[in-house]
Order: sequence, then C-alpha cells, then structure tokens
Amino acid sequence: MLDTFKDIREGGQRIPYELTQRLVLLHSYQLAKRKVKMGDHMGAARLLVRVCQNISQFPQNMTNIMTTCIGECSQAGLKQQAYQQACVLIRPENIDQIPPKFKTRIESIARRPVKTDDPAEELTPCPFCKFHIPEYTLDCPNCKRNLPFCCASGKHMVLQDWSSDPPSKMPANYQELKKMLEFEALSPICDKPVNPMQVTIANDCEAEFKALADLMKDSSPDADDDEEEEDRALIS
Repeated sequence: MLDTFKDIREGGQRIPYELTQRLVLLHSYQLAKRKVKMGDHMGAARLLVRVCQNISQFPQNMTNIMTTCIGECSQAGLKQQAYQQACVLIRPENIDQIPPKFKTRIESIARRPVKTDDPAEELTPCPFCKFHIPEYTLDCPNCKRNLPFCCASGKHMVLQDWSSDPPSKMPANYQELKKMLEFEALSPICDKPVNPMQVTIANDCEAEFKALADLMKDSSPDADDDEEEEDRALIS
C-alpha cells in the first residue's frame, strides 16, 4: 500500500482518498506498537482510538486491538476512552473473545462509568488555513480539507516543522521523527535503517506542502470541483 501511494505521488497523479485513509489506519496500528515499546502511552492510545473508530476494517484482530487500546488509554489517563472501548468489548458478541487474563479487568472498567472528560489534545495549526485543531485530527473542521499525516506520529503535519523520512520520502514532523529515531534508528513506516543526521527541516516547507496538497486536492468524497481557487488562497 505504501509503494502504491509513493508510485501515484511520484507519477504526479491524484492520490485516491480511500488509499490515503487505508494507509493512515494501517500505519496507525503499526505505529502504535512502536509507541508502546517507547513507553509513549499517550501517543499509542491516540493512535489506537483512531483504529478502534474504524475497527470493522480489522475483523481478525478486533479483540486484540481493542484490548490493547483499553490498556494504553488507562495508562495514558484517557479513562473515558478506556470505558467506552470496554463497553463495546463486553457486548455479548465480543465478550467470549477477550483473552482470559484481561477479561476481569475489562469488565471492571466497563462497570464504572467515567463522569470526567479526558485530557484534551494539544492544538496545532492546520497547514492549509492555520486554524488550531487537535494534533491527531486529519481533517480540518474550518477549511474542510484532508490533512497530510506525519508518518512518525500519526498527527497532522505542521507546516513550520515539515520534514520527511529519508527512505520512504513520506512527510514527517521534524521533532516527532527525531524523537522516534533517537529510540530506534529505523524508518517509522518502512523499517529501513535511517541515519538521524540525514533528517532536516525542509528547505522550502511551503513548496513541499503545496506539491503534496495539489495531489490530495479533491480526493475527498465531499470535495467540490470549484474549490481550486479557494485552496490557492488558503495555502498562499
């Protein structure tokens, strides 16, 4: 799927919305595993919540993913999310699939409603319109655009921090990529070795963003043909 994404991008063709969404979900799942190893429970929890919101695409791994999500949310202090996922997992059609060593704990979480809200995500600017939105949001509620995702964190890209993963050429926020490579010097999306010294902020962040944005334009099912002029204004 990554190779297909890269081939379409390098060919200068429009990137299909469905391909981007599937790549984001699959990579979020894989990236969460590395975040767990890093001890980044909040990062892993946010990514697994995204996956669980689309859990129908992972039928064979549903129980394991949701069980891990509940554990990571609990460790990250996202008690509301842990409760919501536990309530889904103890439904009659799912409960018998819960691994026995986690079943009692998950049932306990589901029996205790959480009345307080989870900590809010940090806000970072949309690369299109600069409106501040939650950092893991991949579609801007202000300008209605789908946002490029950071392959090192799963967050949306931030224009001023624009970088890329050397082996895959996929966009990554510089600070997030450096942090991941300090833990393990492997590409976060293709697992090839990376020399951290190769990673730099792009010489022309805006040009790289515009090139990718043009290929993502009108790839959303809700996109209109007359958005082109508006899009130029947003990213100029």
